[in-house]
Amino acid sequence: MKRKLSLIMLLASLVLVANKAWAEQCDAPEVMLESNIEKVTVFRKGAQVERKAKVNLPVGATVLVFDHIPPTAYENSIQVGGKGDFTILSVSMEKNYLSSQEKKRKEASKTKREKEINTAEDRLTELKMQLEENALMLSVYQEEEEVMKVNRSLKGENVGVKVTEIEAAANLYRQRLEEIRKKCLELTREANKLNKEQELLNKQLVEWRGETPIKARNVVMVKVAANQAQNANLELSYVVQPAQWIPKYDMRVNDIEAPAELTFKAEVAQQSGEDWKDVDLILSTGNPFLSGEKPELVPYELAYSYSPPPSRRDQSGGGGSSQIIVRGSIDVNVRRIRGKAISNYDGEPLIGANIVVRSNATGEITGATTDFDGNYEVDIPAGGATLTCNYIGYSEVSGPANSAVIDFELGENFEMLDEVVVTSARMGFGRRSGKTTKSKKTQAAPQAPVVQYVEKVTTAQYEIQIPYSIKGNGQEMLVEVQKLDIPAEYQYYCVPKLDTDAFLVAHLTDWEKYKLMTGKMNLFFEGKFMGESILNMEETEDTLEISLGRDKDIIVKREQSKEFTSKKMLGTQRKTVRAWDIELRNTKDKPIRLIVQDQIPITKNSEIDVSHGDLSGGKLEEDTGFVEWDLQLSPKETKKLLLKYQVKFPKRKPLYVE
Repeated sequence: MKRKLSLIMLLASLVLVANKAWAEQCDAPEVMLESNIEKVTVFRKGAQVERKAKVNLPVGATVLVFDHIPPTAYENSIQVGGKGDFTILSVSMEKNYLSSQEKKRKEASKTKREKEINTAEDRLTELKMQLEENALMLSVYQEEEEVMKVNRSLKGENVGVKVTEIEAAANLYRQRLEEIRKKCLELTREANKLNKEQELLNKQLVEWRGETPIKARNVVMVKVAANQAQNANLELSYVVQPAQWIPKYDMRVNDIEAPAELTFKAEVAQQSGEDWKDVDLILSTGNPFLSGEKPELVPYELAYSYSPPPSRRDQSGGGGSSQIIVRGSIDVNVRRIRGKAISNYDGEPLIGANIVVRSNATGEITGATTDFDGNYEVDIPAGGATLTCNYIGYSEVSGPANSAVIDFELGENFEMLDEVVVTSARMGFGRRSGKTTKSKKTQAAPQAPVVQYVEKVTTAQYEIQIPYSIKGNGQEMLVEVQKLDIPAEYQYYCVPKLDTDAFLVAHLTDWEKYKLMTGKMNLFFEGKFMGESILNMEETEDTLEISLGRDKDIIVKREQSKEFTSKKMLGTQRKTVRAWDIELRNTKDKPIRLIVQDQIPITKNSEIDVSHGDLSGGKLEEDTGFVEWDLQLSPKETKKLLLKYQVKFPKRKPLYVE
């Protein structure tokens, strides 16, 4: 009996202990944490924010509250960790949470600004009523004036109107009309005064409401249990969007015998709803919003169809599909194109996508990047161009620039990059051969490194060693990533038929080790801004060619030679001879290498015969008709070239020969 009684008492004690522990869990006190953003990893799309907080933990269960979490935080991305002898029981995020203390404070009284807003709103209501009364009275007086005008004639059916009566009536009409118009004038002036006050109040309200915007606010609730009181450190991380970084470059060449100075910068911007103040910044090439699942093939079954499937272009091997959508009418002479780049997976805009314009005439590359809404706008050179859209993690797509509005729908490439892949761009024209002007230094020397480059399994990242502050309103911040002196070989190129300016091109070898990315580039030569270009790293040439813009110190002229130009009739044939004088002058104090290109016509018509005359030593490419001169010009030297060709064709056939 005693044994049974003891057992019952033991069970009762255990139940009481368990109930007490459960009650403590349910009624765990809340502790608001003062957390600071310590580190931010910015991806090409999105960012991971890391907060830290310190707390004095009591014994038992406690709910720790991370306040002021932005509404753009993804709940599934939340991670919580810490240092101390405690256990994390649960983690959750709540929308628009207010602590009980803050609720009481909010309900107790309104802020001074809210009272001012209410007073202004009441005054606006009064002004509205006064303006309505004013308009009513003004309409009454105007109607009275119209009645007086209609009835101002004095008539009698059988008797005339006396002069005294006419005078009295005229005085009465004039007196009343004067009173009416004075009242209308007073009402109009009063209405203007009320409208002005109303306008000022509305402006003030806009300013006040801007100071106190109503924003959604999140909190993260972390429930922990501790066996003893202690000081603990908590860490919270979450992913936000929109945020991005875009690579940008400054290329400076001060001397064609010195290395090129390349400054790699990142344009960072975010609209997450919170400011990042003095944070450790990391730039990652990854994108957490891309699907990580490998693609799966489905059976490809052929069947008769009267409508072809939509165009699909998958150039990156990842299983995605991309297409160009022409919104406007076809216009091969279009000079400016706008549009939007979006993901065909979820329709979301692609922020910072590269829009590359390659000239059909010269091969020169220009372009732009899309904004936060995925929109872009680019200029198209004369002679047409090819438009390309590429974005990390998506399949590239290209097409003719032949409409004023062209959109891109890019398909995802599910393979994250194993490393930073860098390829070269052909940014000049002509072929690289022979000697070039080489820089004297032979190795790239990083200057005052401020980043640490780290390659991950599928991505790469740049760890910035200097704290940065980035506002959450979308304001762009330029972050210097790397500055390099890169050995370069320099050549000048000129196509005087299209443009009489000479273009300086830098040839960079062994460029893979610099870990560069495709981006917009500002060009500076001899301390002067030369324009913008695109550093395109999506091709596979061994040498990276960068066009540094025009150099006005190289003077080029191209004129038709009257001495050798002629037209003759030979029986049934017409013979046209054309000749062009090309004059080149180097006004610099240093020798240069200059590649000059021109052309003679070609034809596939057997009735037309084209032959060339004197080419001044230029090399002719028979298939294209291109003629190229590879020249060395000494300081202040002038050279003259002659391009001559003749065309024979039936005299009764119309043919224009330039």
